[in-house]
Amino acid sequence: MSEFHIVIPCKALAEGKSRLASMLSPRQRYELCAAMLRQTIDVAVEIVRPERIWLTTPDDLATAVADKLGINVVLDTGTDLNAALELARKTIHSQIRERDRGLMVLPIDLPLINPAAIERSMTAGAEVTIAADRAKTGTNFLYLKGPSIVRFPFSYGANSFHRHCEAARRRKYQLRIIDDFALAFDLDEPDDLVQLAHAVPLTSGAQPNSAA
Repeated sequence: MSEFHIVIPCKALAEGKSRLASMLSPRQRYELCAAMLRQTIDVAVEIVRPERIWLTTPDDLATAVADKLGINVVLDTGTDLNAALELARKTIHSQIRERDRGLMVLPIDLPLINPAAIERSMTAGAEVTIAADRAKTGTNFLYLKGPSIVRFPFSYGANSFHRHCEAARRRKYQLRIIDDFALAFDLDEPDDLVQLAHAVPLTSGAQPNSAA
């Protein structure tokens, strides 16, 4: 198995996907978030050992799932995503100092994610690898290697893709931008849910085509 770490950020499951409220009830949104969390963890454990996976979350159910699978949990105390990721990075800092290891941020709202898509995204040379969303504004996938593991600034939020690319260029990190539908498709808006219904079921395990 690969020798890098994966951080999976997960907000409180009951608070997730609020923009789908016009199509899904609160219970349905909760169950959707729980299903996507488990799918993301299932993908992660196919490529790294559980002790190299770190879930940052304030959610009790998410924590229980991680504990059952032997995955590390870093408690998100309710701060924003960037602060939660920075806390996770500091927590595992002593284990990611080696230059030949990497740190990956893998959100739970990528319903088409699969191990092949992740493997396609990783190269030996790039110090910062980024996959944007379909609008080319948000950051759906981030992989750090070498000095960037501990120095690259997390800047999630509106237009994070552009901020992350600029941060990599400003610090002269070798940057690779990935164009892969499995990484670009995130589930945020009602239209996304409709498109997903016409693509592949959430738990089908199908392998979507790459646009890379």
